[in-house]
Formats: sequence, structure tokens, C-alpha cells
Amino acid sequence: MGEETIDKVQESIGQVITPSHTLDHPLSGAADYKWDYWETLAEQFKLPVATAKHLARKYGTRAPDVLRLVDADPSLALPLVQGEAPIRAQVSYAVRHEMAQSIEDVLARRIGLQLYGWGLAIQAAPAVAEVLRKELGWSEDEELAALEQYAAKVNHMLTSAGLEPVSVATGLVAGRS
Repeated sequence: MGEETIDKVQESIGQVITPSHTLDHPLSGAADYKWDYWETLAEQFKLPVATAKHLARKYGTRAPDVLRLVDADPSLALPLVQGEAPIRAQVSYAVRHEMAQSIEDVLARRIGLQLYGWGLAIQAAPAVAEVLRKELGWSEDEELAALEQYAAKVNHMLTSAGLEPVSVATGLVAGRS
């Protein structure tokens, strides 16, 4: 897609289309990756199958870099949402290696959990905010403000789509139990 975009830009500004070298530059984590790499992760790091598959798909052979963060802080092995595959170590990794600076950075652009469901993202937001507070040196007030800002933005998207807003504390539709 990127190659096609650059070709179209060069064409539109009247430049000669130059050959792309992107095929010679595999994505980070692609080296030695195989379809069953998740099995190695599950065995080596004692991970649930869903988490191993998630991390293998997301990071490829760079997944151990994420998982090694758990050595220094075992709480990073906890899921962002109980019963879901993404873990807290991904938030730390996103800050340290992918320049994430906000809850939305993490949930929408780094982990992609927001793309699977706004309610799920709201459920994950408190755990993400907690890790961001530690990683970015936020005060508790800054953590709370970031959480409120994110929830307001997601709830605005929900109500704009004609859906019910979601409570941050529970991830449930507001006003329902």
C-alpha cells in the first residue's frame, strides 16, 4: 500500500516513478517468524494460548521483548481486561519503544483494542492509565484526567453513533447493571 501511494505521489507531481525497496526490508519481528511461533511463546513464557497468539500476531519474533518487561514488574503480565489476550506489558512497551503518550495512543494505535470494540477499550482504559502513570511519571490527578478525557471521547463516539455511553469503572452501558 505504501509503495503504491509513493508511486501515485511521484506520478501526480510529474516525477519518474522510482523502484521501491520495501520488499527487501521486512517488518520488525518478521525475521524467522513462522505461523506457529505462538507455540514457542506459550511454552517459553508459560502464556495462555490466546495471549501467545495475540502477541505473536502483533509483534512477531519481537514478542519476547515485550514479555521480558514482566521480569522487572510481574504485574505487567496481567491482562488489560480479564479474559482478554492483551497484557499490561504491551502498554509499557508502547511507551518505551513506540512513543505512546496517551490512553488513545495505546488502545487505538498501538494495541488496536479500540478497533475491536469501544466497550472493551473503556474496560481496558483504567489498567492502561495505571501503567501510563508509572511509565510517564503522571500524578494520580493526571492519570484520572487522562482516563476521564479518554472515556469522554469514546462515549462521544458511541452517542454519535446512536449507542449508549459506557461507564469507565465497569465497561458496562451507563445506567445498566
